[in-house]
Amino acid sequence: MHIASGFLAGLTLVGWADALAYAYAANAANNDDKNYILLAISYLRRAINRGVKPGSWFTIVRYVVSAGLVSLPFAVYGVSSFSWAIAFATGVGLILANIDLHARVLPETLTWILLFSGLLWSPIALETTFAIWSALLSGLIVMTVMVLAGLIKRIDVWSGGDVAFVIAAGAWVGAQNLALFWVISTSTFVLHCLFDRSEGLEKPMGPALCAGLLGTIHLHSFFSFV
Repeated sequence: MHIASGFLAGLTLVGWADALAYAYAANAANNDDKNYILLAISYLRRAINRGVKPGSWFTIVRYVVSAGLVSLPFAVYGVSSFSWAIAFATGVGLILANIDLHARVLPETLTWILLFSGLLWSPIALETTFAIWSALLSGLIVMTVMVLAGLIKRIDVWSGGDVAFVIAAGAWVGAQNLALFWVISTSTFVLHCLFDRSEGLEKPMGPALCAGLLGTIHLHSFFSFV
């Protein structure tokens, strides 16, 4: 029952993420200041009235995989505070990844939610002190890399949303798992860049950071860099 509920919740989350993403994109294109939530609701209503018409197999696969990831903790760990925490982090991470994929933005409201929930609820950060230091160290690493890349390439590569996502993810994974998080995130981002041949668009880091967060949560017990 919990697995089926998690799967349905995953489908709902990714659909909501798509609606939010299109709302953000529409606002950015029109320079509007409208309420994103109300815009997202209007997108969902229109989608329901039209019927679900996925544009490609990629869309279908993305929905199913996202739903499966939300229900996975209940299938692997049973119903416990641990599985609920992982399902929550998975849901928020997937929403951020989907929004970044569509609209090239990571809403600060969601990254704040991910940060504070990680500080208070992470089942793998051992203790709050580890979560705090991990969040600070994660932010320091990504900010240093962006500053150096900007100086070397002589262009502005700063992305506050990515920095916020990294800090929030650091709170969830803990200092002892930070190396694993970066290995998974950077590897995923490199693969994304290699396979995505679209021209003229910056590659969003949100999906790679989400992969790093989820991969670390599920694989941390098999790897130890500390």
